[in-house]
Amino acid sequence: MLAELDIAPKLLTITGDNAGNNGTLCDSLQDRLLKKYDNDDDRFCIRPLIRFRSRESFIHCLTHMLNLICKDVLASLRAGSAREVKAILDDMAIRTSLEFNSLHSAKGAIMKIRLLTLWIARSPQRRQDWKENSTYIMIQDALRLQTELGQYVRIHPELQALQLTDDDWSTLQQVAKILKPFWDHTNSVSKACPTIVESLPIYWSLDNLLNDVRNAEGDFEDVNIEIRDAVERGIRKMNRFARKMDDNLLYYVASVLDPRIKSSLIVSQMSEQDSGLIVSQVREFLKKESPQTGMSETMWSTLQKVQPSKEASLSDIDKYLDSPPVNWSHHMIDDADAEWVLKWLKANAFNFPLMAKAARDYLPIPSAEVGIEREFSNARDVLGFRRHRLSAETRRWLMLLRGKS
Repeated sequence: MLAELDIAPKLLTITGDNAGNNGTLCDSLQDRLLKKYDNDDDRFCIRPLIRFRSRESFIHCLTHMLNLICKDVLASLRAGSAREVKAILDDMAIRTSLEFNSLHSAKGAIMKIRLLTLWIARSPQRRQDWKENSTYIMIQDALRLQTELGQYVRIHPELQALQLTDDDWSTLQQVAKILKPFWDHTNSVSKACPTIVESLPIYWSLDNLLNDVRNAEGDFEDVNIEIRDAVERGIRKMNRFARKMDDNLLYYVASVLDPRIKSSLIVSQMSEQDSGLIVSQVREFLKKESPQTGMSETMWSTLQKVQPSKEASLSDIDKYLDSPPVNWSHHMIDDADAEWVLKWLKANAFNFPLMAKAARDYLPIPSAEVGIEREFSNARDVLGFRRHRLSAETRRWLMLLRGKS
């Protein structure tokens, strides 16, 4: 469908999870592109204009952002890590049951589950699997096996410090409810590799979730103070990413490209003053980056005379943003199409040519670096032990052919 829209993106972006390293990569890439493209948009531009603005076009990896927010929340809940658990269990081997119970009776609920899980499954063959274990799945399994875990601890006196109280189980249930949306979004981004069109909706939905927890509202009216304090730390981390997103207008530009949303999401999530400013900046950005072309000044002046109405002189960007969002229903088979946005823009390219052009430039931008990480992983298979002499061009074609298969 992207091909049918005649997409040939001229905007290059860097998606990553480390602003320092990838920022340097941005600068290096721009230096190389400047040899072929111009950097300044002026009337004396001879070479094609570069559409990549180094750090200004930096897209932070959405999955990494989700991971860091969860880590801050879990750290506040004394969730510990697999490495800490292994050290404790190694130490347990040289201590008596009484010493172990006195040392670790004050552990948090999540840490107790970590200790119990690894104690039960501790063996050399399964240590590697434990490294990749998800905290959310671990908690879900513990809640499902609550009775069995309680019985197991009771018949092993050396583990009495790990017996979970009713308050501990209540904490685990609340934490699981908070972590589930993060788990769902991370899986969705990792599997589907969506573009940044979905970044703002995901970010704002999680922002609403964390605010409900902090304020003990909605589904979290009974959340305890310990979790509310932990979520406060996660909100501070999320706000750091929010400030970085605010510095990059591309997130908002991509958001309005969905005709079912346009600027309504920005208006609903931000104050009237802030949303008005953002929408105005998006409007001006689109007009600057996608200027009206293909018509001579003479023809343009003639049309303005014979069609003097205000509507005739409006840019299709203004017509698009000023009109209400397109009606959509998830009950309609056609509306449930995953490529609905692309098909709509293709079908309406005659009425909104500049918006269709903007879609070709911005819709392909990924929201996470999952795709490129997979390419690096595949490259290790291409560059095998006996293939160190492959030229760069041969490697490029092999990677392209591998991606087509």
